Amino acid sequence: MEDGARRKLIFDGGFIVFKDVPSMKTLCDLADSMARDAFGGDFHPSEAHKYFEASEFVGIVEPLQRKFTNDETAKELFRSALDECGLDLSRTYWDWFPLRIQPGEKSHDSMSTTGLHAHRDSWYSNMHAQSNWWAPIYPLEAERAVAFHPIYFDRPIPNNSEGWNLQQFRAARAEVRARNGSSDEVRNAYPAIAPTEPIDTSSELVFVIEPGDLLNFSLAHLHESVPNTTDRARFSTEIRTIHLDDVMAGIGAPNVDGRSTGDAFEDFFGMTDNQSIVDAMRL
Repeated sequence: MEDGARRKLIFDGGFIVFKDVPSMKTLCDLADSMARDAFGGDFHPSEAHKYFEASEFVGIVEPLQRKFTNDETAKELFRSALDECGLDLSRTYWDWFPLRIQPGEKSHDSMSTTGLHAHRDSWYSNMHAQSNWWAPIYPLEAERAVAFHPIYFDRPIPNNSEGWNLQQFRAARAEVRARNGSSDEVRNAYPAIAPTEPIDTSSELVFVIEPGDLLNFSLAHLHESVPNTTDRARFSTEIRTIHLDDVMAGIGAPNVDGRSTGDAFEDFFGMTDNQSIVDAMRL
């Protein structure tokens, strides 16, 4: 798909599923190999939480997540997958890709394994030209996927974003971590932005896509983790991209209800030259 047409569709609230992306299939295989090495045993990694106590499970998950995020082969495979989806890599900037693991049966909750509550990424980052890319590592079920509420794409919902600042949040989180504070202290150091009224779920949309597929959507969509009530963990990865021309032209998705300050530009680097988008914007 031509990249400009893709971005316009995303900014207008559309969703795109790229099917059977070759490099994404290989990335899923790599993540599976890392997970099997980390957990050991004869069980599938998505069932690992059944064999470890919560603290022991988290003690395995966190190094695994760091290994995946910092792996150069994984990074190159994700770059190749986005190239295969038609991105203009020379003008595109990306941030980082986590390995998210949400255990089944609502167990083993921690900062590293918890699902995400309903939110717009734009409430936090103010990056309205941002595209989100999401992919499962293992097969999904509707009960362990991601839910969207597209009725809110251009409709505001009351929230507590006013007064929230990304840079201040990061400073508060770093202070707690520097003194080896608990996960709860990190959560409470700077409360997350969330809706302040019940969500109308009449438009709820859950994508059950396959390993090797990539879901592309706007950061402005209200979305959340489906509470995992199955007996298997959800393994997934994601990344965010921004095209420099959109940023410079002020093009992007609508901001209908975000009132936070700060931004995440410092997180984005060129996909081909690793240049900071902050420096590119100054040229």
